[in-house]
Amino acid sequence: MKKTLKDLGFSTAEGKIYQAGLKLGPSLVRTLAQEARITRTLAYHAINALMQRGLASKINTTYAAMFQMASVERIKEVIDRKQKELEALKTDIDFVSVKLGSLEKKTKGKIRVRVFEGIEGLKNVAQDILKTKAKKVQSLASIKGVLDTVDPSFLRQWFEEVEKHGIKSQSIWSAKNIDSAFQHSRRDLRIAPEGMEFSSTIILYDDTVAVCSGGLAIFAFVVENKEYAKTMKAIFNQIWNNSKEVK
Repeated sequence: MKKTLKDLGFSTAEGKIYQAGLKLGPSLVRTLAQEARITRTLAYHAINALMQRGLASKINTTYAAMFQMASVERIKEVIDRKQKELEALKTDIDFVSVKLGSLEKKTKGKIRVRVFEGIEGLKNVAQDILKTKAKKVQSLASIKGVLDTVDPSFLRQWFEEVEKHGIKSQSIWSAKNIDSAFQHSRRDLRIAPEGMEFSSTIILYDDTVAVCSGGLAIFAFVVENKEYAKTMKAIFNQIWNNSKEVK
């Protein structure tokens, strides 16, 4: 329940107050705060946030104001409304992107560098890779680093998308404990030469090089440059030829 509410955009306090309100029915702020085990001040902030989203309402009584949480069905209505708003926004973005795309200056021969931070940043890079025109991806990966940083369920879903898009991949991993769930028909997989460890993951596609790093500082940077990508692919191919096949 806690994770589901968080995924729906509830803060920790909002989730606790909402659940407390469903359990108790119309209640004073003090009562809701006690049930949720948070301070009254924090409870007020959470209730106000829920009211702004239409998930709580105020009931004025002779003695004091009471608050009632909306039913779970109301959450579904809010999600449906947001989904329609997002679909409308997507249509607007598609229209704008066509207009802006025609204005974009092509930087042939130049270099473009983009930096992404956090887990969502890594996921954005992963989604960008799926757009490869050549339908081919090469990667040097630290399997432990990848699994420690990104949710395995996201990885499985991403690999399914790789296969769905018909993308062929060559991967060199610096570990032997390869999860069979991450293998698919279009991936050639090899183990790096003994003594070669990767602390970051390097992904090559089209004229692009993406470097993803986990650990304490989660970030990625993407370099778009034909000559740089060509050099990195030459290095990859040399390592590939000296790596062990996975049978």
